[in-house]
Amino acid sequence: MHQETPTHVQDLEQFVTEQSTDDHTGAAWYALCPTLSGAVTITRALDAASTPNVRFLGGGTALRKASRRFPVGARLGEATADPGPRVVEACPFPTTLVGPSGVAVVVTASDAQCVSVATDERHDRLRAGAERAWTDADDTDLSVPSLDTLLGTAERELGPAFREAVETAVQVADSRSPDGTVDGVGAALLAAAARERLFRDVSRWATHQGLASGATCSRRRGELAEADAVVTSEEATSPGRPTLRCHLTDAARRRYESEGVGALIAEHCL
Repeated sequence: MHQETPTHVQDLEQFVTEQSTDDHTGAAWYALCPTLSGAVTITRALDAASTPNVRFLGGGTALRKASRRFPVGARLGEATADPGPRVVEACPFPTTLVGPSGVAVVVTASDAQCVSVATDERHDRLRAGAERAWTDADDTDLSVPSLDTLLGTAERELGPAFREAVETAVQVADSRSPDGTVDGVGAALLAAAARERLFRDVSRWATHQGLASGATCSRRRGELAEADAVVTSEEATSPGRPTLRCHLTDAARRRYESEGVGALIAEHCL
């Protein structure tokens, strides 16, 4: 009777790195993500190993949640192959990453552990199932900018310090958030207030990048004001309606100067 090679526990990032250096140029990757936590785990591992062009397949609710959460959505945009993620009504797989020559089934999302299946038989069987599901699935209307795009536009439109704050928000999500996400809009507003930028500029950036609508930006500004973190002042920059400039409150400014913007993001955006 045929005996398959037993599975072994391996760090997911290590699995991705090994599969990326395997001699299977052009072979498709499949990320099967039935849950938001699965999408967080897989996109984080792919980002660390800089693995592009992955075919994401999952339930519509999970993928849409992932696309709207920061930085998961940006990492999803970074790694996803054209034409973007595809949706199945009920994802028939556990959270699984199918590489060119191996399979990783995620068993502990909190510390990114996985079960790596090394046998050709199991790999071929799961790959064939993923390919069939991908062919039968529907394209999504998710428009998710990549993390590189997000950071590039942040620097061009709002300056290097704002870009650094967005990078800090990613670090806070990775190191301090229970679900691997932060409120990207709130983080952007805190960064803008730290540098005393115009509210319309940061709102326009967030809207154009698909992070939130203008109404959501206004709502979060109001919430941060109630939390004694952000205040605004009116400025007449052009004829007509005055515009708003964001500032940190005195208490938030003191914390920013002693601990940095990451401390404010951790306090107000997790």
